[in-house]
Amino acid sequence: VSSGQSTTSSTDSSGGTPQGIAVWEFNQGTYWCPFSSYHREALENAYKMPTPPKKVILRTADFIYEVDIRTMTQINISHPSRTQREIRRVLVDERTWNEQQNAMMAANV
Repeated sequence: VSSGQSTTSSTDSSGGTPQGIAVWEFNQGTYWCPFSSYHREALENAYKMPTPPKKVILRTADFIYEVDIRTMTQINISHPSRTQREIRRVLVDERTWNEQQNAMMAANV
């Protein structure tokens, strides 16, 4: 998904909302980069709240990010430049997700 390609997702038997795994990504400039599984879970939990919070704070080893789910942006609040990036939520089917994860793990061996 990080290559910018779109991925189709299946629908449930009632024809309702798409089913799949929600992947959260941020725009790295020339490509989309997935959030870590820990941050993806935090964003998804906030997104699914009846009234999503205005801000979600994410911490990494080096930076602190303020994510606005309503405007789909993140700001690096710990950096003097306060870099702002677009984020997105993409639904991918489970098989595609598992294949991508396996390929990434194999590449890191």
